[in-house]
Amino acid sequence: MATYTPHCEFCSEEEKSLAAIRFCLDCEEALCKQCVEYHQKCKATKSHYLMDLAAIVKSKIPTRKKFCEIHEDVSLDFYCTHQDTVCCRVYIPSKHQSCKDVLPLEVASELIKTSSLFEHTFSEWQNIGKTLDHLINDRKNNVNELEKSEPLICEEVDNLKTYLIKQINTLVKKIKTDISSCKKKNINQLRKDISEISEVYDNVKERGQELEFLKDHGSNNQLYLKLREQGKGVQDVVPNSCA
Repeated sequence: MATYTPHCEFCSEEEKSLAAIRFCLDCEEALCKQCVEYHQKCKATKSHYLMDLAAIVKSKIPTRKKFCEIHEDVSLDFYCTHQDTVCCRVYIPSKHQSCKDVLPLEVASELIKTSSLFEHTFSEWQNIGKTLDHLINDRKNNVNELEKSEPLICEEVDNLKTYLIKQINTLVKKIKTDISSCKKKNINQLRKDISEISEVYDNVKERGQELEFLKDHGSNNQLYLKLREQGKGVQDVVPNSCA
């Protein structure tokens, strides 16, 4: 996730300390008033999405993969419909020369916020979140039932003990020990389940928040790339977390 900073990062590189007022989601940098104005005038950055820093303090900003893994200084600005992949301009002549439709990313992601891809992915995360929430509550209820059952069982054992001869006292103590051990073992396992499910739940909730945030505040490029990044994540979470 991007980190909030109160100072302009561009000016800081020139050993200047100016207060930042906006955050560029494309560059992932905080900008002062002067840099914001330059950002909006420069041809290469005027289409970038700038966000008020006050909103960033309350929100989580998803980072995105924006540079090619091979050509690290070249941004991913194109989408090949034939190979279903995002690529940089350097790859087009060598890898996509025979492909019919290689679109600018802005064109490919133009309607992403209202697309079925967004709706399906976001819905999947929500459904997984509900299932995980149900599992967590179920495990908590089991813990509560076990906590309540122990004193009741022990009371029954004590009542039984008063009607039995002294020779069975050893057996009574063993029953109590077994009950306590069984309860501890089960509670430990259930709490472990709760911890593991909660971790997955938090992850799923965060991914849903990322998508919701980008839909409301992010650029089409960011949301499109984040959806592609999360696509495989849905399939990985479903079978493991809902077992």
